[in-house]
Amino acid sequence: MTLSDTSAQQPQAIRIANVYKSYGDHPVLKNIDAEVARGEVVVICGPSGSGKSTLIRTINRLEEISSGVISFDGQNIHAPMRTKELNLLRSRIGFVFQNFNLFPHLSVVENVSMSPIRVKGVAPAEAHDKALKLLDRLQTRRMPIQPNSPVDSSSG
Repeated sequence: MTLSDTSAQQPQAIRIANVYKSYGDHPVLKNIDAEVARGEVVVICGPSGSGKSTLIRTINRLEEISSGVISFDGQNIHAPMRTKELNLLRSRIGFVFQNFNLFPHLSVVENVSMSPIRVKGVAPAEAHDKALKLLDRLQTRRMPIQPNSPVDSSSG
């Protein structure tokens, strides 16, 4: 995440401009500005209670912002839109939380391939192959493909 400049070669995929979010009188995000280039991998870290999870949830519009703009590929994520449009937008934005909620009775590959199968109607074999490629990209291939629990694959 580049706070002041982005690569001229890679257009920004996510733009956060002057975002403010509060819970009642308690401000959580205060005038946040950031840009993320397409293909860039970003880690958001900070002390407990600093707004990391809230920021991530606002980017995928799981939480509304109080003011400012968050755009994805030039589209204002927080603009009024129908549920179908919002779900399509959300399907294009991915996050991995440190404390993720996976199904413990499924393998890592099954957890990764479930959404494409159920939400997008991708054939199970195709989703499985893509899940393996994504896990390779994340360098998790060194882990067992079917651990006893997805928690076994946590790298912190």
